[in-house]
Formats: sequence, C-alpha cells, structure tokens
Amino acid sequence: MNYLRNSSIAEEREQVDYEVIFGNDNGEDEDPEVLAGYFLEHQSFTRASDKSRRIEIVKARKGMGKSALLSHLKYRLINANNPLDKESIVIKVTGNELIGLADFTGNDASKIENRWKQVICKRISMEIASQIGFAGSDDTMSLVEAAEIEGLKGKNLVTGLMARIGKAINIAALAATNGAVSLEASNPTDPDRLGYEHILRRLQESKAKSVWLLVDDIDAKFVDTPELQTRIGAFFSAIRSLAFSVEGLRIRASVRPDVWTNLRGMEDQDKFRQYITEIKWSDEHLRSIFAKRILSYLQRNGSAEYAHWNEQTDYTRILAQVFSGQFRIGSEKDSDPLRVAMMLAGKRPRWLGQLCKQAGNAAGTHLIQQRHFDAVMGSFGQEKISDLIKEHQHQFKELQKVIDAFRGSEKSLTKFKLISLIDRLFVKKLGAENIPSVNGFPFKSTDQLAEFLFEIDFIVGEKGGKHTQYQHDPTLFSSEHNAQNKIPWIVNLSYRKFLGIQ
Repeated sequence: MNYLRNSSIAEEREQVDYEVIFGNDNGEDEDPEVLAGYFLEHQSFTRASDKSRRIEIVKARKGMGKSALLSHLKYRLINANNPLDKESIVIKVTGNELIGLADFTGNDASKIENRWKQVICKRISMEIASQIGFAGSDDTMSLVEAAEIEGLKGKNLVTGLMARIGKAINIAALAATNGAVSLEASNPTDPDRLGYEHILRRLQESKAKSVWLLVDDIDAKFVDTPELQTRIGAFFSAIRSLAFSVEGLRIRASVRPDVWTNLRGMEDQDKFRQYITEIKWSDEHLRSIFAKRILSYLQRNGSAEYAHWNEQTDYTRILAQVFSGQFRIGSEKDSDPLRVAMMLAGKRPRWLGQLCKQAGNAAGTHLIQQRHFDAVMGSFGQEKISDLIKEHQHQFKELQKVIDAFRGSEKSLTKFKLISLIDRLFVKKLGAENIPSVNGFPFKSTDQLAEFLFEIDFIVGEKGGKHTQYQHDPTLFSSEHNAQNKIPWIVNLSYRKFLGIQ
C-alpha cells in the first residue's frame, strides 16, 4: 500500500497533532473517555470484567497495557453510559499507595500476608467513609485487627466494615463536640452535628453492594531480595484469601511475568494459574488499536465526515491522515506503516505510541514518512535499551554488559555464532566465576544467557521467515531445530540502529 502518494486524500487531510493522536504513554493517565474511544476489549478484559470471577491477575510486560486495562475497567464499572456494576464501590490504587499505609519490613510471610489483609480492609474503609462524606484520615481509619478480619469471613465486606467505621465516626463526633454528640446515643440529622449513622444504615441495607479493588503496579521497582520476594508473594496470597473468604469483594491486580516467575518462595503460586490472564497482542489487535486511536482523534477534532468511518472498512483512509509514501521492513516495500512501526517498536503498545510520536515530531507539520522513523531509531533504541535494563536487571545484574557485546555485530546469528559472540565478548572478559545468577539460577553455561536474551525479547528467532518472540514459542531456543543450528537469531529491531547493527 502506497499511502497518500499522488493521492487526492493528501489535499483533503486536516492538520493533526501527533502528540494527542498517539495518546498518553501511560494508560492510567489517559482521559478515561479518550481511552474508551480506542480500547480494544478482548479476552483479558472479558475475564477481568466478569463479576463471577472473584480474583483475576493480569500478567504482561511493561508497556503491554496492564494499567490501561485496569483504568478502563474502573471506567466501565461505574462511569460508562452502560456501566457494568453501577452501584459498586470501585477503588483503583497502586501498590505503593497500599504499602504507604503500613510497615511491611521483615521476611515473615504469614505476618506480611496478614498486614496486606489489614491494609486492604483499611483502604476500603477509607473509601466507604469518603463516600458518605466522612473525612477519615489514615490515623482515624486504623488498621483492621486480625480478629476482625477473621470475623468478616462469610459476610458481605461492606456490611462487615460498617460497624468499625461507625465507631471511628463516633470518636470523631465526640472529639469535635467535646463529648456533646455521640452517634451511639442518638442519630442526629443535622450535617453540622456529624449525622452519619443513617447513611451507614442505608448502606448496610444494600446487601448486594460489592467492592472492586483494582491494584496496579504491585511490583513497581521490584528487585530480587528476600524482603521484596516475601512482600510481593504475600500480597498475592492475601488477596486470594480475602477474595474467597468474604462476600462482595472482587480483586483485580497486575504483575510482570519476570516478577511472577521470580517469586520462588511463594508456596501457593500454583493455585493462581486459573486466575491469571496474560495480555498478548496479535498484529491485527495492534493495528486495530492504533487505527481506532487515530480515528477517535479525528472524530473528536475533525470534520463530521469522520463520524461515519470505521477502523476496519476505512483503515487505509484513516492511516492516510497520518502516514505518507512507501514504507518498508527489510527488503519488503509498500508495507502497512503500522506494521513497520510495530516491528520497530517490539510490538509493545506503549513503545509503538512513543515511536509514532517521535516520528511525528520529526515530521513536524508534514505526514509521517519512512525517513522520519529512520531518523529517530537511534535515540529511540538507546531509550528502549535503558528501559529494558531497568525492567530486567533484577534477573541479571550484568545485562548492560551482555547487550554491549552485540555492538556492531552481524544482523543474523546462528546459535553457534550467538553463543560464540556472548562467550568471547562477555563471559571470558568478565570471567565465568564472576558472572552472577541468571534468572535466579547459578551461571553454568553461555546457553543460559542466550536463552535469557530471547526470554526478554532482546533477540528473536526467525521461523518460517517471520520473527518469533518468546511469548509465541517459549521452547524455540531449547528445541532440537535450534540445537542443529537451523534457527537464525536476530537482535530486536528496536535496538539495532543504536547498537550499530546493519
């Protein structure tokens, strides 16, 4: 497809803002209605929004849309035109917000698990209090005692927390009025006299009211230490226990695959398999998402004509408002520009949006062409290598040095050449005895490092003429086909220009 070349569409194109078109880099910071305009609801969202599922864990690497999914779920539950659970209480928090409510130091898994339960109940209590207009502080809403949590089993969570909220309000009322008002003795209706009891009772009567707790980035800044292993593992044990011991609680959380795999001390990890959905985007999914992004922008900011366009039937016309000329990937010409961008951005939605914005900045007021992608790939690759190291350094501390070994290397390497390169330019330089553990296991052979690079998508295998990522064929490196030196290994396109790989 030759986008806009010698086409009348170019003359009809309206000026666009690339920064706005390709959205906020962080899904949780995007305007909920804007996000709803291009959000693609597939299996991961269907399971997360299913009220019959008490717990659901969304697993995906950074930049794959975990935060966007949780943000959109919150919007769809109570704010959309046709909400999924309008009467529910929805709380979206980050792991750091919850950690800030208590002391999580130590390595005793049972104590840390109980602390998570206390913090979760405290945060829900604070939300209920705010909804009835009671400005309960962190101190006012003290941690729920272990005995209280035991007493919640089998009960509706909202109803079960009401009594302690009422006590907190009563204490505040007594303090504010020098003992003149007690909610235990009366039920004042004057707002100036702290009359909350009738509101509490009304909430208690709503037995069907449920709480959705959406926890994002529980693994933010994770490093592989015994304390953080215990803290993150205990969180998952706590939410599973709470979700199945009280009524009306739905918990959704996100985690990175590398962190999940490294929770080696988590005894009940195998019990979570049925509650985990991994976000995987096909090429068609990504094309649809970004065509919808562009169309959503055009419909918000362009002429009335766009209101009748569809991201599938008008796909070419939509892309023609942004891209121009021939696009190529390798020797293939006239490629779909989004397909080219996807390959260059490692097929991560966040990276794809960032790359298109950078290419848009290079294009200025013009349509984005292949040369604009080419112009930014050096700086983009440097940025993404930095991101990759931050994401996976807890799995291998010398990742930067291994990546540096590929500078100026060949474009395509057989397994033999790949192992030889890593061995010659990294292992022998550092000394095998000085190499740290790889993904939690002691270093034994260079094959471990090569397979690790495949796992984190620094390299991809070529199978059937297509680049194959780890998530699509996890056993490709260990296959007999690769042992026979028949699989070419290629550094991900995102990093090649910065590393000087032609």
